[in-house]
Amino acid sequence: MMTIDGTALIVFLSFFVFMLLMKPLFWEPMLALKQQRETHVQAGEVAAVQARQKTEQLETDVAKKMGEARQKAQDIIQKKRDEARARANQHLAQSRQSVVDQQRERSAQLEARQQAVSDELAGQRDEFVRLMADRVLAAFNMQPVSSSKPG
Repeated sequence: MMTIDGTALIVFLSFFVFMLLMKPLFWEPMLALKQQRETHVQAGEVAAVQARQKTEQLETDVAKKMGEARQKAQDIIQKKRDEARARANQHLAQSRQSVVDQQRERSAQLEARQQAVSDELAGQRDEFVRLMADRVLAAFNMQPVSSSKPG
């Protein structure tokens, strides 16, 4: 059997007294620090969750605004393209009309020149016919048709 002597009892009582003295001096402040740390960690976790939610909300807002900005930019680009096409079509129509007007003017000038040449040739033709008639008549010793003689 085991015998318990007085030293073991004194060690046990000394340890018990030591624990009773240390509890308010060491153990309770340590538990308070542990509780404070846990509270701080929980507050940090809550703040992290809130920050993550806020970040997600901001990312959603930014994505939405970027989509709106892209759509607005596409609308502006399409509007400018349409305006440019309209201006190009207007310039093209003006150019075509200018070409048509120039062609009409040139046609009128050409017709006027043709008429002038035709009138001039008609006069020369009449003179040529008289001259030829005079020569034919002269060849046969007949009286000339015209009274004027070419020079």
